[in-house]
Amino acid sequence: MTENVISWDEAGLLINKLMKESIPVLAFLASADGAHSKLLGFVDSATLDTGLVISTKQGSPSTSSFLRVPVSGGEFLFGDKRELDESVREELSAKYGEAVLMLRLPSGSVFSLIFNP
Repeated sequence: MTENVISWDEAGLLINKLMKESIPVLAFLASADGAHSKLLGFVDSATLDTGLVISTKQGSPSTSSFLRVPVSGGEFLFGDKRELDESVREELSAKYGEAVLMLRLPSGSVFSLIFNP
């Protein structure tokens, strides 16, 4: 993905849309040390204090699997399927989603939300 850095305000609007419209997401966290995790679910909440919470059961992170990522100090990026190589564009976007919101954390870890708008 090219460097499509977006503002915190733009990211907040997109996160709010994902929450309010209950859009399913594939959350993927790749830590700087090589560990990674993925979770299919919904954006449950997002604040600077608690971070971004993705849960498998909408509205019930305490009774489902969830992933919480701190957002403080991070940089948001946005991309869509047009940035994928044409040879894999349709296959990958059909399998995972057409858009991605990424959060590059100060630690070097990257958190991605992949979804269909």
